[in-house]
Amino acid sequence: MSVESEVTRLRGGDIEAAALLMERYQHRLYRYLLRLTGQPATAEDLFQLTWLKVMERARSYDPRRPFEGWLFSVAHNAAIDYLRRLRTESLDEPLPSGQTPAELLPGHGAGALEQLLEQERAERGPGGDPPCLYTVRWSNPEFRHQKVRVFSSK
Repeated sequence: MSVESEVTRLRGGDIEAAALLMERYQHRLYRYLLRLTGQPATAEDLFQLTWLKVMERARSYDPRRPFEGWLFSVAHNAAIDYLRRLRTESLDEPLPSGQTPAELLPGHGAGALEQLLEQERAERGPGGDPPCLYTVRWSNPEFRHQKVRVFSSK
């Protein structure tokens, strides 16, 4: 049976035609929704919601247009509506503990450069010499007379 005849039957209220169309598009539509949401359970829910909307709006479908494009636009809009409703969390809003989510992330605090500078300061001690600035002569003319900061360790 062709898609057009199944859609015509669906527009007439035939539930069996809806089942045939679902069977025809189930894998592609589910994979599409899974790709949009990244969550299998959400993709399954949106799959069912899409077919409910298709059955509700079947009479408004324009048979001069491809059914597949209309079906996937209904699914896309359902997924976008779902994704818009998701509550976004701020990394700056304090949690009940008083800490922000950003503070709980791994790597929060002093970065690698700050840790290196802190180590250098500790090794130098108070009044120690600051890191030196050297002029290095490179053989490649492109890098000639570049200044390089060198952190020396004792």
